[in-house]
Amino acid sequence: MNDTVKGGQSGSVREETRPAGFREWAMRIGAVGNFGVQCVNMALASTRGSFSTMTTTKQVGTGMVYASSGLGAVHSPIVIYKERQLTKEDTFRTALNGIREQQNRLAEQNDVLSAEIDDLQSEVDRMKDIELALRNLAEVQGSQLDELMNLIEENKEINKCMRSVLK
Repeated sequence: MNDTVKGGQSGSVREETRPAGFREWAMRIGAVGNFGVQCVNMALASTRGSFSTMTTTKQVGTGMVYASSGLGAVHSPIVIYKERQLTKEDTFRTALNGIREQQNRLAEQNDVLSAEIDDLQSEVDRMKDIELALRNLAEVQGSQLDELMNLIEENKEINKCMRSVLK
């Protein structure tokens, strides 16, 4: 199978061309047959004689035959081309299946992200508990530090008094 670049883009996005199915082959055969019939119809219309010697009714009829045969002959290759384009396109079911697959992948990723969020939330709660314990410890140490500073000041006072007594 041939790989063709989808949408004229280069890169990793590629689609495989699909082989012609029964419907497409039937349309091709019908269109080629129609083209042949239209050509035969125009050939037969041209054997009726000179256009200028015909009556007005026959001239109109012959003109209609040429016009309808020409349109039919022109449409035959267009029908084949359009049918091939339709065959190459994704069917609605294929597109819907692709959307379902993507939805399943996104649901799996959502589950993973939800689990990670839950893990992170438990970590945040644990960190809040640790922060609270550290704040309490800092408060206790802060009050003990104030008490220690007061005791040092008192010790300095006592040492001054003792020095003055010793002198």
